[in-house]
Amino acid sequence: SVKQSDNILMFGKQQKDILCVGECLCGIAAQDKNPVFALNLNTDQRCTNSECKMAGIHSYAAIPLMNRDRLIGIVGIGSCDKRDFSVQSKFLQSLASIITISIANIMLHNQIVIHTEQLMNQAVYNAAQLRRHADQLESIVEQRTVELRKFFNAVESSPASIVITDIKGNIEYANPFFTELTGYTPDEVKGENPRILKSGIHPKEFYQQMWNTLLAGEIWRGEICNRKKNGELYWENVAISPLRGSKSAKDDKDKKPVQEEDNSGRIINFVGVKEDITERKNAQRIREDVDRILRHDLKSPLSAIIGFPQMMMDNDNLTDSQKKYLKYIMDSGQNMLDLIDLSLTIYQIETGKYKYTPSCFNLLKTLEQCVYSSSSICKSKDINIAISTSGIDMIKVETAELNGDRLLAFSIFSNLIKNAVEASPCNESVDIVIEPVPVSYQSIALYTQFNSSIRVTIHNKGAVPSQIRERFFDKYITYSKPNGTGLGTYSAKLLAQSQGWQIEMKTSEEFGTYLIVTIAPFKPVQ
Repeated sequence: SVKQSDNILMFGKQQKDILCVGECLCGIAAQDKNPVFALNLNTDQRCTNSECKMAGIHSYAAIPLMNRDRLIGIVGIGSCDKRDFSVQSKFLQSLASIITISIANIMLHNQIVIHTEQLMNQAVYNAAQLRRHADQLESIVEQRTVELRKFFNAVESSPASIVITDIKGNIEYANPFFTELTGYTPDEVKGENPRILKSGIHPKEFYQQMWNTLLAGEIWRGEICNRKKNGELYWENVAISPLRGSKSAKDDKDKKPVQEEDNSGRIINFVGVKEDITERKNAQRIREDVDRILRHDLKSPLSAIIGFPQMMMDNDNLTDSQKKYLKYIMDSGQNMLDLIDLSLTIYQIETGKYKYTPSCFNLLKTLEQCVYSSSSICKSKDINIAISTSGIDMIKVETAELNGDRLLAFSIFSNLIKNAVEASPCNESVDIVIEPVPVSYQSIALYTQFNSSIRVTIHNKGAVPSQIRERFFDKYITYSKPNGTGLGTYSAKLLAQSQGWQIEMKTSEEFGTYLIVTIAPFKPVQ
């Protein structure tokens, strides 16, 4: 009834944030770690939550979510009609098990991602430290400083591997870290060619290009996979510099480099400064493996979450409300599958492995789906989203196919619309306007009624905080959002650029915020 609906809506707004263990039906289920069923809340003395009774809930079931004997939550199901949930105990516990597995996998995924990012950040930090020190040493060599003693001490104690060769590539000097890293002593490598470290990973052309660069008098930089004395492979970030205009001699007593003048300007030595990046490479591989494993492991339980409700939908005894909830479970599962595939796409874009395949999608349908996905937060803030056109008929937009990937387009506009709704003041509107790009934005040759770029502008009356305006699209940038990740606008711009789209933001205290997406030319379906 209308009254019951109003009561339930009021119940949702007044529901307590926290129930203590042992309090009311959900608290008892949490305390006993067993399902609790109530046929009549009005007569059941265990029900101490008056909000449930005021909402008109007659029967209730509280099912604990258990992960390896650990309670992670409670699923509460209420009915305004008299319903004996205990006869559906096995089904409800099976459903709770599926939900538990999904939540546990998500929690595990988050823990692994955080740990992997920490390892990556530490590896990047260490690499940066070594890179700065290596640059300092390289600068010292290039300037041919007369303070050879300081140079020698710095090289000997450096945490980077340093090797000096003659013009033919025969090793004349290797610092202690080289020995520590490779296992070869200075006596073992003196007079030898660095090819003794060759791993066989790189083709002959790789080394040929390196030598062509060095013999041309230029610095060569790159990553090399080498092999230690014990056969173990390791990766190095290498900078090799040619040295000109000086000869390198040895003092027999101290074995210290002694500088002699040579004004010929010819290349007489090469110095290689190499930092061990094996840890960073391993961290990158771990991240790839973790992402691949998680995508596989998450898809298995999601298939059950999507498939099981589909089977139940064939039951003629289901009520419309039950069908609605089953449809919601299926849609949520499908959205998660799309997010898993999208995370792979973002990772491929970030690592330069993504290959964009041109395709088409319907802009209006995509925007309407994005608006629908934001309906919950819109309702909580009493915000209305309006889609309109300017300079083009809505009928043409309804049939227009734009250049772009449907899933990427949905993610872009979903993130931008969600951002706009979250930033908008309550009881306001978010306006989405579709229009052709003005002539001033592109050549007149491209601007026709059916062959032009399309601009989608998303406007809300909130202003972007001044602290993040210059970095609005940067990764992990967020401000004053309790649950903000700083990935929404970042991924939107990344996905837009991967398709050749343009995206920008304009904001002010007076006019609010405009998020503008310019899409490649389109043609309507004939």
